[in-house]
Amino acid sequence: MEGKEKRHPRERFTKQLIKMCRALDKAAQHDFEIDDYDKIYKGHMEALQLWVVGSYARGALTCADLDVVVNFTSKGAAPRPRVMQRKFFGALPLLRVYEGTPETNRSGVPFPDAVLIWTNEDCDWQSRIDSIKLDPSAGRAPRDTDVIPLRVEQMYLRPGDLEKAVDLHKNGVLEWEFIPIDEAMLQPIPVKGTPEHQLHLHTQDLGKKTKELVPAVWRLTQEHESEPTWDSAEHEKATLICGSTLIHIGRPALPLRIFDETSYQRLMLIPHLTARGPNGAWLIRRGPNHPHWPMVENRTAYYVTYKGTPAHCVHECGFSEVSVLELFKSPRDAMYSISDALPETLKFFEVGQATGIDLYNVMLGADVVDYEGEFLALTRAGRYLIEDEYEGCKADFTLNSFMEIFETTYYTPTS
Repeated sequence: MEGKEKRHPRERFTKQLIKMCRALDKAAQHDFEIDDYDKIYKGHMEALQLWVVGSYARGALTCADLDVVVNFTSKGAAPRPRVMQRKFFGALPLLRVYEGTPETNRSGVPFPDAVLIWTNEDCDWQSRIDSIKLDPSAGRAPRDTDVIPLRVEQMYLRPGDLEKAVDLHKNGVLEWEFIPIDEAMLQPIPVKGTPEHQLHLHTQDLGKKTKELVPAVWRLTQEHESEPTWDSAEHEKATLICGSTLIHIGRPALPLRIFDETSYQRLMLIPHLTARGPNGAWLIRRGPNHPHWPMVENRTAYYVTYKGTPAHCVHECGFSEVSVLELFKSPRDAMYSISDALPETLKFFEVGQATGIDLYNVMLGADVVDYEGEFLALTRAGRYLIEDEYEGCKADFTLNSFMEIFETTYYTPTS
């Protein structure tokens, strides 16, 4: 990813590094005021050490950017990283500041090649800059996190998120792909049906840079959702839900916990478009070694489809609509469930069979699964429905024990 980035002469970043050290000599601590709606919170930060890392620290003659790690002490409210960076160092292009130490910092990865440049204990930073030996062969060092297709700055990450993602990918628990976004994907949405109207309602108040990506989001979901229905996450701007796909746009978070649950089949992260990029969608799903797969192995069930899509019963629960998917032990039971359908719609119904992973994927997208009078809540809304409307019925909130009631004998549909 970074190998294709434009590189600049080392001298450019040496001048920036000198400016940063002079700025810290002049003022190594600053006060901040953070405006949070109707309240003002105060904070204070002091720089203790600054290390240069990356290709510059290894003596490369050209660099894509300047990476530094700064160790701060802080009191009170903490400003956003960009605000902090500008306060201490001004507006320097191609500068990436990671708060912490070379071992543990905001980037989520350690920097064994770090070179200490500035410290509050002396003013000898110039000699430390001069001590870095030039190496014409030095370039970007490979890292475990190179499997991550997006840059750290494009996402909103918590400590440990990247390492966890790398580990899950390495062990086959998760798998992913990166889909570049080109000009064709950003063209206006050509269809104006019900799903497109839903999408418009959920995105009309988003910011300009986020709305720019909506056509690409729509086109990507057309490939993965057979009958897309749109929703948005409550209290979370730029977070959309399309069927069993959770979509984060802008500066997306990395909520890997959703793969421990059963609400979504995939996670789509799409950062705002930038000149540097990469510009595209990071599509994450469960891998071949995900711990849910053994739970559904050799489990089989039947279900009803309507126009090729699993048919859900929709229930009103408070101000929300909650979907229930019925599963059956036999194709005969599934056919019987649609015996009262209107004659003109009966031709659109069919009985499907799913086993193992296919059964798991059929279940995802529903709030509640009903199997022979026993219920599994896949979402919080589904749990509320079970507790409110199915009082007295058996209900389960764990996938493992719920799957144990499924038949492991394979039925052969009869004509």
